[in-house]
Amino acid sequence: MHRRFLRQFLTRFLLQSVEKSFQSWLLSTWHGHWRMAVKMSLRTLLLVTLLVHVVVGHAGRASGSGMLTYSFDDGLLSVHQVALPILQSHNQVGTVNVVLDEVLSNLPNRLHTDHLFDLESKGWEICSHSITHPHFSKIPQTYGDEILVEWTRTSGMSHTFQCSYGYDELPFVLEDGQTLTSKTSIFEVEALPGSYYFDNENNLVYVHTMSQDDPSFHAMRSDSVERELEWSKLGLNDLGVAVQNFVVPYGEWNADRALSARNYYNSVACGGPTPNNPLPISNLWHLCKRVIKTDTSVDEVKDWIEQYVLEDETWLILTFHAVGNEVGWDSWPESNLEELSAWVESNGIMAVTHQQGLELGSTLIPMCECILTPTTTPTEIPRGEALVFQAAITNNTDQSGRVLFGSKVTTPSLQQIGWIFGPVSVYLSSHGSPSGYVSHTIPTTAPPGHYTYHGYVGTYGLGVIDECQFDFTVIDSGGNNCTACHG
Repeated sequence: MHRRFLRQFLTRFLLQSVEKSFQSWLLSTWHGHWRMAVKMSLRTLLLVTLLVHVVVGHAGRASGSGMLTYSFDDGLLSVHQVALPILQSHNQVGTVNVVLDEVLSNLPNRLHTDHLFDLESKGWEICSHSITHPHFSKIPQTYGDEILVEWTRTSGMSHTFQCSYGYDELPFVLEDGQTLTSKTSIFEVEALPGSYYFDNENNLVYVHTMSQDDPSFHAMRSDSVERELEWSKLGLNDLGVAVQNFVVPYGEWNADRALSARNYYNSVACGGPTPNNPLPISNLWHLCKRVIKTDTSVDEVKDWIEQYVLEDETWLILTFHAVGNEVGWDSWPESNLEELSAWVESNGIMAVTHQQGLELGSTLIPMCECILTPTTTPTEIPRGEALVFQAAITNNTDQSGRVLFGSKVTTPSLQQIGWIFGPVSVYLSSHGSPSGYVSHTIPTTAPPGHYTYHGYVGTYGLGVIDECQFDFTVIDSGGNNCTACHG
């Protein structure tokens, strides 16, 4: 118990200290997509976790330490108004799983971007919960399944066309990539260009195109599981929200959907088959969770935590919806969450976000290497322009798991600054070698001269496994790197 308290105290103290200094440094030096960089980095700092594990005497994942996650589905306003202050008062964080369309709506009982930014600033994680919250079993599965064809003019109509549709739900229709307006009858569609109506009893789609012509002349598409996965993340990222993980609506999941999700997310959480996740995590694409219903008692939840977190030392993800008096599916009383949160704190139980749990509970990859390849040679970059390079990480083991990648820079005065990028979590398949491009805009105030860019790959507990680097030169816009010319 003493060790668990010590670890939790150190984690909170170090995270808060490093976050404040890191935010100040990042805002005053390297510019660019700073909001995303801060959010993607602060909760995954190698130094913080290494210090915590060294002090409490653990190597690798902390033994004797299960984990608990407070996860809130659907993005209801009570998460910000009720759950946030309760957890914050007990030094705990949570995860909220939002539906993109509802974030963009003007609905008064939903979280909007300002709420999400505030939650993130207080250490919470935002996960995608899809674009429209459909049943994944009732819509097309892939982009290739979306195409709507074989249109015929609807009898008695001038502008309305129809086609058959082999699924039970139709969240939206796209015409050449533009979303059409949903209507409730054929007659409303006939009156409005750029609209559609779905007759779910007869599985027919009725469309009045934006240009009032035959839909066969256009790329007509429905929604799909693959689109719900990709577009929800892209849409939230475009709003400035750092999304890394997905939570399945209605718990409808299978192997094919999991394979698609690997292209977009670090992990996926859904229902069953077990209430908890043994550590280290064996399946990143099916994290199990336990749903809290209105009639679930606090004592029941405490029993789960005692069994799965304290005794079995596993990861328990508790899924809530509304909290307090807010209308929502299976709202849990505010007093219940207050009692539970206080009990969790008093027992020194580690409360983590999805991403924190993912990284703390993943298999360690002991042998991997990184390579940084600049896109231009020689690498002379004028101030104000972009330094671009490709980063690749190679897994030299038969294991699959996650590592962290981050970078720092040594300046002409031999001062090392960073993190410039990350650390971010990267999934490595057995003997895999993922790669991607990284771009930095050189600040206009950067001193001209010779720099070294350092990349680091490592894991929690093992520390830095490999370092890779390259040299580059910052010059002024006139091509001069003479420091004397700039005083």
